[in-house]
Amino acid sequence: MRVLHVIPSVARRDGGPSEIVHPLIDGLNRLPNVDALLVTTDKGLDVSERRDLSRAVVTRARRPNRWTFSPALVGKLRQLIPAVDVVHVHSVHTFPTTAALRLAATAGVPAVVQPHGALDDYHLSQRRLLKQAYLRWVDGRGLASARSFIVSSDRERVGVEPLRRPGQDVWELSLGVDSKLFETPRDPTFADPFVLFLGRVTEKKQLDRLILALSRDPLRESTLKLVVAGPIDPRLGWDPVTLVSEAGLSDRVLFMGTVGPNERRRLLSRAVAFVLPSRDESFGVAVAEALAAACPVIATQAVGIAPAAAHAGALWLSSDTPDGLARTVGALVAMPDMGAHVGVRARQYAQARFSWHAVVQQLADQYQGLTA
Repeated sequence: MRVLHVIPSVARRDGGPSEIVHPLIDGLNRLPNVDALLVTTDKGLDVSERRDLSRAVVTRARRPNRWTFSPALVGKLRQLIPAVDVVHVHSVHTFPTTAALRLAATAGVPAVVQPHGALDDYHLSQRRLLKQAYLRWVDGRGLASARSFIVSSDRERVGVEPLRRPGQDVWELSLGVDSKLFETPRDPTFADPFVLFLGRVTEKKQLDRLILALSRDPLRESTLKLVVAGPIDPRLGWDPVTLVSEAGLSDRVLFMGTVGPNERRRLLSRAVAFVLPSRDESFGVAVAEALAAACPVIATQAVGIAPAAAHAGALWLSSDTPDGLARTVGALVAMPDMGAHVGVRARQYAQARFSWHAVVQQLADQYQGLTA
């Protein structure tokens, strides 16, 4: 079974979808009955990232960058799509995904669409009129011809439902995490404790509220620090370093920038807790990684996988206000034995749901149903 994946970008700076597509392709190609190929653009790629694209066709991206315009990609898709059994499209509202959906419909090849949260109300609210017009007049035919949508949580399903036509399925598929996280030993540094924010610093993740939480009771007089590991989105409407300075927290907040897999595992093994105060996550890959590493997790109700994980006792839910975050973090730090207990349950929960082996096998079975 031949499957063609199409995604606008695989640059790490573009976050979520670009992070998961490599292990997804690799996992599918380890299955005996699947041959998976990726088509993408060079948008945002650095030299090191280009070395990881042995199973990919990469075309040049031109302006407008937001749309990921790539005329050369059309020729490649015209050549490849008629020779495959399924086209798997990642994201919407971009030139590569629009082209892939239209060409798949023309060639009569079944397509599945994985929007990665792009259809959630939070994302649609940004430039809403333009995005609604795009969905109707540009992507309308392609989305209508898709056989299935793929969502990663009940939260994401809500955004997909208004576009679903009769006969279109919605598959719920978890995302996998680095398998080494399940083997990472816990060694929290209680002598010099820190909480961890791991991921790209964007507006919706509300890092500013977590920073301010350090200045609120009961954390105000504590020695607890915050480590921020991830790139800062250039579109962020405020400066994290300035906020830290103005709050008098320069000696308690460390910005590490982008970190690789080994450093991610080290940080998750040593953090007292991982905290994500986001106001919108269709899934929450960083949360899944922390759960797999047995690191105690504090997240908001708006993180896709958080409510179910909290119901299973695998993480703590918190409000997204500085005071609420301070109280929840303070309570967890004050009870290290409870944190360790929740961490054990977190890993058990993640092992049952976020293994790439299980994810790719489930996806291959769904592909098989389409081709049958």
